[in-house]
Parts: sequence; structure tokens; C-alpha cells
Amino acid sequence: MPRVDPKMRPLVAELNRVPGVTTSASCEGGGRSGHGTLAYVRFRTILPPAFADAIAASPHARVEDFGVYACHETRNAAFVEALETATRSYLRRREASVVGTRSYRLADLLRQLRGPADSPRFLCLPCGSFEAPDHGHGPMLVLPMLGDRVEDETFARFLESPENSLPPDLRARETLGELRRRAKEGDFGRAFLSRWERFRKAELDMRVRRSLVAAVRRERTDPLAPVPNVYFRGKTAVFEW
Repeated sequence: MPRVDPKMRPLVAELNRVPGVTTSASCEGGGRSGHGTLAYVRFRTILPPAFADAIAASPHARVEDFGVYACHETRNAAFVEALETATRSYLRRREASVVGTRSYRLADLLRQLRGPADSPRFLCLPCGSFEAPDHGHGPMLVLPMLGDRVEDETFARFLESPENSLPPDLRARETLGELRRRAKEGDFGRAFLSRWERFRKAELDMRVRRSLVAAVRRERTDPLAPVPNVYFRGKTAVFEW
């Protein structure tokens, strides 16, 4: 468990009560020994969009996918206080307003999101249908597809690392698809294949998470309302409305 600065402990405890939020690091700022200039909290996964919108309303906070930071070194204390207040307020509103939830394994959603980028999937949250919207059950998400070339794009990023690079003449002769097939067959060695499989799994997992967050953001009209929303619990996406 990472060490938490004394002034950050109430805030960190409150943040970890939010579904889908797990802190990974924090600092009270101030620039003293062992401290950065700005106060911040970092998280293990992408923030739920409803919660990110709620805390972004503070003038003292700069919110990113995996962290929230004080806007200025002179406002560290105000940042901590405002973030704690916003978190408590969000938890109260969420408890009072969420009427339903639905969970999916990320691996199952990845299968749903494969396909051309111009052919999105529809997800009806109340009934869980991925068919076109024709029933009016309630909140409907338009899920952006990952595109036909997601595997090639992922492999190309993998090859950018020096330890994964292949000879230029080989890259010139063969397509990414052909090189991926050869990698799967072990032509470039077991260590190469092991690194590729780990990279591919992590990269596609993150692509799915970002796609779901983007879908929810497009449907949100009130930045303080916690619906629709999505958060992540391990390898599961939980939608709520």
C-alpha cells in the first residue's frame, strides 16, 4: 500500500469509496523534501466519466484520465479541500439517482467492438441489447468500433520499441498482417511472442476502456448528473444509469 501524506489521508479514503476509483499515488505538494510542487492524486484506471466531470467543476483541479492535479502550487490546500467536498457530494448524488446497472466482461465487449469504424454498435442499457435502437427502453449508448485495422495498428506500436524491432528489409517485404501471423507461429522466437501477447492484451484492453468512456461522454448532457456512467472493476465494465 503506497504511503499517504497525512494531509491527504481523508481525501484518499474518500476517493477509494467511489465505485471504479482506486488510488495509486498521492502527494500534498509544497516542494518540500520528497514532495512535488503540486498536490495530486493518481489512479489505477481511467476515472469514471461522471466522477471526472464532477471533480472537474472545481476551479482548483486539473483532471486527466488517470489523475487529478492542483492547478497552482499556491492552491494545494484549496485543491485538497475542494476535491474531498466534490467526492462526498458525488457519492450522495449517485446513491440517490442511480436506478440500474449492467456489467460486461471487457473481453466480451472487445468482440462486440471489432468491425469497421463507420458501423457503430448500439447498447441499450436497460435490456442489454446490442441491436439498433428501436424500442425506447431507456438510455442508449452508441459504441464506437475499433476499426478493421486495430490488430495491425497495435502490432505497429509494438514494433516501435527497440527490443521488438524487426529488420527493415523484412518490414519492407511483408505486411503487418503477415508479420503478425509469423509472430503468432513463433518465427521470431518465444520471447518475442510472449512480449507481443502481453502488449496486445494490455493495449486492446485500454482501447476498449477508452471507447466505452467516449461513448458515455457523448451521451452525457448534465455534467453533474451521474448517469449514464461507466466504471471499471478489474476486467469488467459496469454501466449505470
